[in-house]
Amino acid sequence: MWGLIRFIIIFFVFFIYSSFKPKEYEKFTIKNLIIYMKQLKIAYIEIVLRQAKYETSHFSSPIFKKNHNLFGMRLAKRRKTTAIGAKDHYALYWNWKKSVKDYSLWQKYRKPKCKDGYDFLKKRKYCPNKEYENKVRKVKLTKEELKLIYQ
Repeated sequence: MWGLIRFIIIFFVFFIYSSFKPKEYEKFTIKNLIIYMKQLKIAYIEIVLRQAKYETSHFSSPIFKKNHNLFGMRLAKRRKTTAIGAKDHYALYWNWKKSVKDYSLWQKYRKPKCKDGYDFLKKRKYCPNKEYENKVRKVKLTKEELKLIYQ
């Protein structure tokens, strides 16, 4: 009897949980990305959005689609991370928001003093490619994106 009752309770808990979709699973849009970066108090949002566009080929790369990885992040070894593992040598996340949260954790981990976001990326050795900064600078943002960032 108790086994049947436990089964029914577990079934209903699973049913309710599977039908409940918290904010964490919002659909990915650039607007939602900017809003979430603001909520997390990500520094240099304009540059970070340019990075996300560059790293994901404007949100079309396999690493973004399969790993939910917006920034080409590798699996962290020394700091707290929201990654659930690695796939194809890149950090794997449950969803795009976990990727943004991980970037936030990365930004706050041993934060150096910097004059701007590009200086921050250099000091943190984000990418060994010397042309990375120039490539990120060239990524276009729309007027609407800039308005969302700076309002």
